[in-house]
Amino acid sequence: MIKIRRATHEDMYCIKLQSLPLYAHTYAFDEVLHPRDFLTIHAKDTVLAMICISLINGGVAHVNAFLMCEIHKYPVSFVRFFKKLLIDKILEHKLHRVQMDVPADYPEAHALAVSLGFSPEGVMRKYGHNKKDFVLYARLP
Repeated sequence: MIKIRRATHEDMYCIKLQSLPLYAHTYAFDEVLHPRDFLTIHAKDTVLAMICISLINGGVAHVNAFLMCEIHKYPVSFVRFFKKLLIDKILEHKLHRVQMDVPADYPEAHALAVSLGFSPEGVMRKYGHNKKDFVLYARLP
């Protein structure tokens, strides 16, 4: 069964070392992200993902997600759980836009974004400190 909890420093270390590259290359990990900002999704004491939904301005939020390889063991449950978390945040904060950026060379992340109800909006060329291309996705509830 999939559950959620506040992230810990241990979770952050685990994710930093083993995460799939959904957002790991977007940020200088140690400088920007703090466990208090994240929720950890886990199953049977195995971390599946860490997710942060940040409010960036009136009615708009940005999703950061660090995914572990183990999510492939729970694909349907994970997507359902993530979708419910998004809907709860949309309703709680009366959001009119939720966005996320995905590395252009990561097809699994694109499939996840679409399954969560996001639509691609455009390519951000040489985005972030590593100058990789990213695709911006948005969900307009």
